[in-house]
Amino acid sequence: MSALPVIEPFVERAPSRPSARTLPRFPEPIIIELPRKRIQRGRVKQVQTKKRVSTAVGQAASFAFVAAVAFSTFSLAGQVMVEKARREGIRATARAQETSREIADLRGQVQELSSSRSIDDWAAANGFIPTESVPKATGVNQIVAKHP
Repeated sequence: MSALPVIEPFVERAPSRPSARTLPRFPEPIIIELPRKRIQRGRVKQVQTKKRVSTAVGQAASFAFVAAVAFSTFSLAGQVMVEKARREGIRATARAQETSREIADLRGQVQELSSSRSIDDWAAANGFIPTESVPKATGVNQIVAKHP
């Protein structure tokens, strides 16, 4: 046997007949309608319209503010980029002018070095003898530097 108690279900019996006693009948209730107050719908519509207008104005003001901030930010960024490009242009022009001066100096130096006088001076300093001034010896081979 188990230690659990056994519970038997209890089923109530339904009444077999309606009670023999009859209930008294009450007359139908009398419903009296009170006059209703008319509700002013115009006011509600005005309030809703005011709310809608204030919401629309608020949204328009927010949009205008965001658009103004975005425009000023992008405008400032554009101005900064233009100023940077202008300064880079000024620096590039200065570098180009300096390079032109250096090229002119180098051309002058090349012109000096390639002149016949400087070549003759260099040849004399290094022991070369010009071919025009050397007497020709017969039977002797001479090595002469020629210049183009």
